[in-house]
Amino acid sequence: MAVIKLEERVLDSIARRLVPVLGERGIVTADVAEIDSVERWRRAARRAGRHLGHPVRTAVSTDGTMVWAVMERAVQLPPGLATFRPGVRTE
Repeated sequence: MAVIKLEERVLDSIARRLVPVLGERGIVTADVAEIDSVERWRRAARRAGRHLGHPVRTAVSTDGTMVWAVMERAVQLPPGLATFRPGVRTE
């Protein structure tokens, strides 16, 4: 039981550090060589997203050197771009 509580505390600590970056930028990255556990970091990133009220997708780069988390949230598009459709002319 103590091990589970320790893991929760570690996840909370990582998530607290990720919340401001995710909230401001919507994306956060980390060098795999600089973190203890990729899976723990990814779980903490998803926890940070839940704290912010948005789902978070995480992934590892194809070469395995970077991990990132991206918030799934609505984006306000500039006027005119909201009606843009690729391949359709609006003259």
